[in-house]
This record gives sequence, structure tokens and C-alpha cells, in this order.
Amino acid sequence: QQKAALQMQDGQFLAVVRTAAKPCLIFLNSQSRCERKAQLLLTQFPRLKVSPFHAGMTLERKNAVLRAAMACQFDVLCCTVAFGMGVNVPINAVIHWELPLNIESYVQAIGRAGRDGSMAHCTLFWNLSEVAALKTRVRRDGIAVERRAASALDVERYCCLSSCRHQFLVDYFQSPEVLA
Repeated sequence: QQKAALQMQDGQFLAVVRTAAKPCLIFLNSQSRCERKAQLLLTQFPRLKVSPFHAGMTLERKNAVLRAAMACQFDVLCCTVAFGMGVNVPINAVIHWELPLNIESYVQAIGRAGRDGSMAHCTLFWNLSEVAALKTRVRRDGIAVERRAASALDVERYCCLSSCRHQFLVDYFQSPEVLA
């Protein structure tokens, strides 16, 4: 889904979270943005049980959040990809507020929704300036630039599709480059 203009994004973010099925995971690409978005939600929706989750948290804090998640005692987690590996909790919505770095991490994140067999909704927000920033970031990071640049192009193609996204993912994971 297209992300609103910069000055409208907080409003769009709050509206999306307000209407999202709970419990919900919101994926962000940095620890600081996880903290900021969680604080925004706590300020605007004081009745929601909201927490950030990222690798920069203390072990004690991470364990407390994981215990709450395992006991289904949260509504929204603002997290990086550090959340969810091996954590099997009912998730009814996954929101990518920022572009994933590649299709593999996107699929891994959306795979956390609906594990209990219930309906789940996944939404990816993006805009062309974020796609350009992703491409720049990939080029700047240096290691395996060629493959990472191709990954950024795959994310861009996925976002800009007018055809079936599910079919894109099926074709993507059957391609010889991915299987190699």
C-alpha cells in the first residue's frame, strides 16, 4: 500500500494500527524507530498493550516482552526482524511500515501471521522515495553489492506489482537464482 506524504505518515500509521486486527506485529528497520513508534502508540492509544522489540534491548527486557508475547498479553509489538524466530504466538496482522531489505526477510516476517490457522492480514507500506533509499543503502553497504542490489530491485518489483503478489512470491522462490 502506498505510504502517505511525509507530513501525513503519523496519521496514516495511527489509523492503520487502530483498525488492524490484534495481536499485531509492526516491522521497522531500526531499533530507534521501533522505540519511537511504540512510544507514539502508547501516547495515542494508552489502553493498547504496546512494546518495542529489537536486538538492542537488554536481555531482561527482551525476555519480559517474549514472556508477554507467549502469554498473548500484548496488542502491538513494534519490532525489527529480531522478533519471531522460533516464537510461535498467534498473530493476526503483520504490518511492514518500512521496506524489508529483501524478499526473503519479508516472507519470513509475514509467515509469523496466522500460524494458529486463523485469518491474518499483512500490509506492506512503501513509497518511491523509500525504494530509492533502499537502493542507495544497498550500494553503500558494500558487501555482496551485486546480490543485494538485485534484492532491492526484487522488493521494488514486488511493491509496484499490479498483478498477483502471491504468484510473484511463488515464482520468486522457484527461480534458479534463489534455489542456488
